[in-house]
Amino acid sequence: MRVLILGGGYAGLRTALDLDAMRARGQLPEGVQVDLVERAPCHEVIFWLHQVAAGTLAPEQACIDYGRLPLEGIQLHQATVQDLHPTPRRVDTDAGPFSYDALVLALGSGPSSPDIPGLAEHAHTLRTHEDAENLHNALEAAYARAAPLADAAERRRLLTTVVAGGGYTGCQLAGELAHRLPDLADRHGAPLDDIRLLLCEPRDRLLPEMEPCHGRAARRILERKGVEVRLGAPLERLSEDTAVLGGEGLPYGVLAWAGGIRAPGFLKEAGLGANPQGRVIVDDHLRVPDHPDILAAGDCAVRVAPDGSLSTTPATATEAMNQGRYMAALLRDRARGRAPAAAYAPTRLGLLVSLGNSDAVGNVGPLPVQGRAAGLLKNGAERTYPDTLLRPHTEPLLDPDFLRPA
Repeated sequence: MRVLILGGGYAGLRTALDLDAMRARGQLPEGVQVDLVERAPCHEVIFWLHQVAAGTLAPEQACIDYGRLPLEGIQLHQATVQDLHPTPRRVDTDAGPFSYDALVLALGSGPSSPDIPGLAEHAHTLRTHEDAENLHNALEAAYARAAPLADAAERRRLLTTVVAGGGYTGCQLAGELAHRLPDLADRHGAPLDDIRLLLCEPRDRLLPEMEPCHGRAARRILERKGVEVRLGAPLERLSEDTAVLGGEGLPYGVLAWAGGIRAPGFLKEAGLGANPQGRVIVDDHLRVPDHPDILAAGDCAVRVAPDGSLSTTPATATEAMNQGRYMAALLRDRARGRAPAAAYAPTRLGLLVSLGNSDAVGNVGPLPVQGRAAGLLKNGAERTYPDTLLRPHTEPLLDPDFLRPA
């Protein structure tokens, strides 16, 4: 039996780690081969990317080398997936084709790409390690150009940063930038009074996926940090130096697009059922309907709830990791010829969204938490994450229930 895992993020890597731990304990039958295909040379810790973009973390601190992880029995291939052919059970990559008996889709997601003029040409995104470095470099360049300018209007333009999208990713990035941009200005000798940081959301509140109280709290915290929050302000078009937001032109230096996520387009093109964001629809065992040999999890999948509706469970790191654990157990049972295990049960640990400098909002279980207490919980949980990868045989003491930036 050949198991092919596409994607080395939270869900895919956890599946691989658990399968290798099962192999080491003699729980996998002989002849089970596991291949992991991942485009990046290291495991990218997505929930730290906003800190890399802001300069809080060095880029290498948000990557974990696969060579450090207990994957002795896993064949790791650095390659980019290009196409999927479910009927002949083949995956095409830039390193050649792969066949499979069981396929795990854990490819994550990319930024949404609505038809906004100038978006692709002029906006930065924040979905990969490379995105975070590019955004950070753009901020460095804008501030370096602005500092010596005598033209006050041009200087203010270059020192104006816009985050378009007030969901998880946008709020986390804006909070971190509010903390770091004054340091950047000071280092380059740019006037602090000329710094502007705007967070723009087309809907009527921040964090619309969460309870309204969290959106209100996030706005209060961010505005206290100096972020200009604009609601009902969709990004309508973009040029090299001007963004049109809610009908108003705004000169800017750097703009980050955080307006949603979309799964890889080839999944839907392969004939797999998908929602409007291209996320593959799976049943309560994380199987793709009509393709029982394909499992899908994480940001590239959405589960059918018991009432037939699509699940609204947030796409968090914890959820993806627990889906990975479940898929590993499912694959083990299949290799042993056993019937599928019980249906997948989503985690209910909660959700915390960082707002920079030890602030956060969200829930721990059913309890709402905001401000420094939430930030301490989130930061403490984040620090446990590398250890959970190095200890695949045990459950972590505290799962890092963070948002995958959307």
